[in-house]
Amino acid sequence: MNFKHILAPTDFSTDSDRALQVAVDFARSSGATLTLLTVVPDWVIPPDLHPMMPENYDTESFRSGLKDEAEKKLAERQKTVEGCTVNSVALLSSANPATEIVGFAKKNGVDLIVVASHGRGAVERLILGSITQKLIHSGPCPILVVPYRP
Repeated sequence: MNFKHILAPTDFSTDSDRALQVAVDFARSSGATLTLLTVVPDWVIPPDLHPMMPENYDTESFRSGLKDEAEKKLAERQKTVEGCTVNSVALLSSANPATEIVGFAKKNGVDLIVVASHGRGAVERLILGSITQKLIHSGPCPILVVPYRP
């Protein structure tokens, strides 16, 4: 199978960095474009908590800072990728990351998603559920899951 557009979602964990390397290898061997994608949580502070926030708290600056930091980390990873065409996208979203990844893949003609079997940690998996599991069930194209290796 010859891939044209490979998507490598990342949460910047060691495991997603391993999955990125696999995605890079696939992109090089097939001449595919590789897109690095991270979904930045759009932390919305509930109105009931507004009185507890510091007086000068600026929600927009905080959200913008989160996205800027994600873009910086994506750029660092993009520098390590050689031998293939690479794009990087940081999406600021309050939606579930799996929903955003699937939507991006559909909208952008992705024909392979390479993802780690585990993300940042057990607590996040308990709270959020497994993004990889959700991708497997709703992905619009083949999903290559790179297993966890301690």
